[in-house]
Amino acid sequence: IGCNAHYSFASNTAGIESLIKQLSFFRDAANDRSLVALDGLSYPDRDYKVLWTPEEIESEITAEIAAGYEEIAIDVEGGTDTGRPDHNYVTTFQWSHGPGHARVIPLLYERPEPIGEDGLPLYGGAGVDRKSKADRFPHYEIAAQQIRNLINNTKRLIGQNLRGDLVSIRDEFGIEVRQFCTAERSWDTMLAYHLLAKDEYGLKQMVLRFTNMGAYDAPMMRWCID
Repeated sequence: IGCNAHYSFASNTAGIESLIKQLSFFRDAANDRSLVALDGLSYPDRDYKVLWTPEEIESEITAEIAAGYEEIAIDVEGGTDTGRPDHNYVTTFQWSHGPGHARVIPLLYERPEPIGEDGLPLYGGAGVDRKSKADRFPHYEIAAQQIRNLINNTKRLIGQNLRGDLVSIRDEFGIEVRQFCTAERSWDTMLAYHLLAKDEYGLKQMVLRFTNMGAYDAPMMRWCID
């Protein structure tokens, strides 16, 4: 049966052309190329900024709220404090109001994981030291308040595994997140994709399949290899 299916596919010119198109798509995506031929689209200019100062944070979020975007995509990076297993900490908060736009707010200093007397990482190879209030940037409280303003003035949040991010921003910033636990006020791309496909539903797979961004981590991977 399998051989017959392969023969039928190989004898189908349209099927071969489709396969070539898909292979070309993944080749270009892996090389981080803009897939301008994909449905006639081209990726927009990338307006990415890291906001290091309280003035930048306040200016950007004030402008964001004034623009009246009804929905934004959010993401947080962080982890669980080794010294406080029940507490999630946030090292960066990032958001986007549309294609090509992204803002990142760093919140904590990253310190290397200390080495114990036995020569092994003290926390089992976590890579970073325990977090405490001493690791916060001097303008942390200003940044946290601006993040609260942004989220509380947004009608709808979008995220990849949004449930996890909501827990993190609840614990870190004291935001009442139950207001976003409805279909009208939140959209989880991971759950949506899981309903459509049974294969891998990581963010990279979704980006390659549904956008023309290419492999967003390709430059970093090339840097690591070099």
